[in-house]
Amino acid sequence: MIPKAKAETIAARLNVTILISDILAAREKIMPLNNNYSIIRKITAKLKILFLFIFIL
Repeated sequence: MIPKAKAETIAARLNVTILISDILAAREKIMPLNNNYSIIRKITAKLKILFLFIFIL
């Protein structure tokens, strides 16, 4: 079983990564780019968040 403090830090870090992804998504909506480039940006943003999350853990 995961200790409570460890679980809380993981949850907090996950919230931060979700917040970052939300900010990126909002920025994408505010400044829409042409479709292909936009899709590439979304994929790279998701990968960055994934790597960030793995790195934090």
